[in-house]
Amino acid sequence: MLRRPEVLDPDFMPEHVFHREREINAIRGAISPLLQGRRGENLFIYGPPGVGKTLCAKYVFEQFDFRKAYINCWFHRSPYNLMAEIARQLGIPIPLKGWSLEEVVKEVVKRSPFLVILDEVDKASEVNEIYPLVEGTKACFILITNFKEWFMGLDPRLSSRLHPTFLEFKPYSFEQMLDIVKERVKLAFAPGSVEKDALVEIARRAFLRRDVRVALHLLQKASKFEKIDLEKVNEIAEEFRKKPFLNEMEKRIVEWIKENEGKTTGELYKKFEREMTERSFRNYIKKLERMGVIRTEETGKGFRGRSRRIYLSEQYEI
Repeated sequence: MLRRPEVLDPDFMPEHVFHREREINAIRGAISPLLQGRRGENLFIYGPPGVGKTLCAKYVFEQFDFRKAYINCWFHRSPYNLMAEIARQLGIPIPLKGWSLEEVVKEVVKRSPFLVILDEVDKASEVNEIYPLVEGTKACFILITNFKEWFMGLDPRLSSRLHPTFLEFKPYSFEQMLDIVKERVKLAFAPGSVEKDALVEIARRAFLRRDVRVALHLLQKASKFEKIDLEKVNEIAEEFRKKPFLNEMEKRIVEWIKENEGKTTGELYKKFEREMTERSFRNYIKKLERMGVIRTEETGKGFRGRSRRIYLSEQYEI
C-alpha cells in the first residue's frame, strides 16, 4: 500500500543521497570559497538523464546558507527572464515598470559574491548574456546539461572566463540502482507491499535503461495495486516497452516529427531554434534514434551527402 506518493516523484529530495558522495563533495568544494568571500570554482555538470545531476545540485544548494539562485532554464529561456529570475532570488526588487536587461545586470553584480546554478542550461536561448556576471563578480556558476558537447558551442570569451571543472555523472551500476529503489520503496510503501523479486526486477529494468526515473515510473504505475509482485511489474513494463519513457522536450520533438514526417533535421530544428542550439537538437535526434522512437534516412544531399530525413518508427505510438 502506498503511504507517501511524493517519494516517487523525481523531484523528491531524500535526506540521504545514495552513491553520489564524490559528486556531492565536488559541488560542496566548488561552492565553499564563497563563504570566505572568495571566488568559487565554476562547475560544468553533465551526464545522461536520470543519474542524479539535478538531485545532487539541489541537495547541496538547499544546505548552502548564502546568496544563491537556482534556475531551471527550461522555464527561463530568454536573457531577460533568466537575469530577472536571478535578481529575484537574490532579493533584488525589480520595479513594476521594469528595468532594461543592462539595469538588471548592474544590480545583480552589486550582490557579488553569490552562487548561480543553471539547470538544463542548453535550453537557454542566449546563455552568453551571463558574461558580465562571470567577468564582473566573484560569483560561482554551476551549469548542468545532458550534453558534454554543448559547452563547445559557447562564446569563446565566456567559456574561457568560466574555465569550469567538468564533473561527469555516470549511470548507476545495478547494485547502486537496487539500493536506490529499495530506499524509495521503504519510504513510500507500507512494509511488505512490494515483493522482493518485483523490487529486483524494477531495479534491473531501470539499470538497463540507465535512468532511475524508470524505476520511479514503474513504482508509480504499480502503486494502484495493494501488493506489487513480479507479474504485475512485468505487465506494466510491457506497456512501458511499447511507449518509451520520454522527458517533456523529447515528447515535444516526437510530436513535431509525427506532424512533419520526412522533413530533414535542419527543417525540424526551425521549430526549436529559440529554445536550444542546433547541436543540442541533433543530440536529441540521436538519442531518439538509439531508443528506437524514430528512424532516419540519408537524402544524399547536404554536407558530404549526410543530410537526413526523419520518420517516426512504425512500432512507436504516441
